[in-house]
Amino acid sequence: MDNIDYFLTCEEQAFRSYKPNVSKFKAAQSSSATKIITTSGIDSKFPPNQYSAGLTEKLGKTIVYFPGNHVGGSLTTKRICGEAA
Repeated sequence: MDNIDYFLTCEEQAFRSYKPNVSKFKAAQSSSATKIITTSGIDSKFPPNQYSAGLTEKLGKTIVYFPGNHVGGSLTTKRICGEAA
């Protein structure tokens, strides 16, 4: 990764400090026009998977797993959305 220093000093800290507004997500998912789907890579053991699992639990949803790690979803997004829709 060419920008690992920037990632570790700027972006990664922002990811870790983000706190989702769960009440707004719950309000949105109660709308018939909004469907919230949480996903994670089946092989991921890193924070993105843990964050997704935590949000999924708070929303009372079931997580949708895709093959690979936490970046695998970028390769299979259409398949995941088709299955979960």
